[in-house]
Amino acid sequence: MALALALLAAPTCAVSGPWHDDGPVAVRLVSPWLVAPRGAELALGLEVALDPGWHIYWLNSGDAGYPPRLDFGATPGLVTAELRFPVPHRYDLPGKLVAFGYGERVVYPVTLRGTFGDTPTLDVTGTVDYVVCAGECIPFTTHLELVQPFGETARPDAETQPQLAAWSSRVPTPAPEGTATGRLLERSDAGGTLEIAFAGLPEEPTDLFFAPHELVELGRPVALAVRGDDRGDRRHRFAVPFAWKVRPSGAPPELGLEWTLAFGESGWTGRTGVPLGAASAPATQPSGPITPTDPAPLTWPWRVVLAATALGLVWALWPRAKGGPRP
Repeated sequence: MALALALLAAPTCAVSGPWHDDGPVAVRLVSPWLVAPRGAELALGLEVALDPGWHIYWLNSGDAGYPPRLDFGATPGLVTAELRFPVPHRYDLPGKLVAFGYGERVVYPVTLRGTFGDTPTLDVTGTVDYVVCAGECIPFTTHLELVQPFGETARPDAETQPQLAAWSSRVPTPAPEGTATGRLLERSDAGGTLEIAFAGLPEEPTDLFFAPHELVELGRPVALAVRGDDRGDRRHRFAVPFAWKVRPSGAPPELGLEWTLAFGESGWTGRTGVPLGAASAPATQPSGPITPTDPAPLTWPWRVVLAATALGLVWALWPRAKGGPRP
């Protein structure tokens, strides 16, 4: 691919791994440090460059694909490797399918933790298992490598450190406590509709995403009218359809949903429980106040009494000739 060849021909820093050309995509490891500070953590980035029209995935891939998976088990002294996900984009695909991910270029922040801080250099070695899609989906398992020097005096890379900082800023941050509330709008044996409401937002949200859930498949969120309370606080609301993946024998008391609310390229993340009510509640149970119905019709004996009374009043008040006989 022309894009990958151009990237492979470009000069690289000593602490950036080599580009690996996988056809419509090229991947590599990159460090923000020429010399990293000693410690138990090392921040890196998994950089991905894609041909036009191709995309790679977020932690919830949607209707196709799967997110990248790292294996750095061959790295000396490594304890854990955490791959973090920037706020994704939504891709509408043929057949009413949807995908969540990134196109053109993305840098996934990676945090390594271990006992390697006292070594002069660290040979980061591993693989990434991932899939990219356009008209078709292609899986890859690609070798990754990078040699990172450590020192008493850290030296940042003037080119890569700002890039990694920019992508790290796109990783959603935890939302303040009490930001989101959830309630059930309607439900049936097959699924239903939830409402997620957000308050105290710093700006207008642009999209809402959910992590995969073991019990339900969540549909496209639909923004509802913004409401304000007596204090003037605005609440942004989304209606979210859902369908049971595996219907439990008894409906759980609530669904715990992990969400990411996007504000353009940044976002908030959190977890909200949506009460489902008693498992034996009917599927048509109303979620709001019940509107009073018309009173029940009167039975026939009371109709007869009222009719007779009305006729008597009409007869008594009917005008007659003065002095005429009374019945």
